[in-house]
Amino acid sequence: MSTIGLTAPVAIIVLLVGFLLYRWALPKPISGIPYNKKSANSLLGDVPDALRHFVQTKEMGSFFLKRCAELDSPVFQIFAKPFQKPWVIVADGRE
Repeated sequence: MSTIGLTAPVAIIVLLVGFLLYRWALPKPISGIPYNKKSANSLLGDVPDALRHFVQTKEMGSFFLKRCAELDSPVFQIFAKPFQKPWVIVADGRE
């Protein structure tokens, strides 16, 4: 078999393994708890949004309040650390 004939199957396997590793590394939301859909499809989760918010406001507390309002729920999850479980945030003492 020539190297040209071997290149295509190897490339397909490398792409498939890369795709599977990417899917495995994505954040895993806890079912039933609201979350930002865009963040769940990013390897960095909510980190880019939180950093952008911190640069603008110089604080992190209001990021959680902002996300609470965006999701319209006093209980929500954020993906704060890559390859880690999500943080569940409770923004209402009664909950």
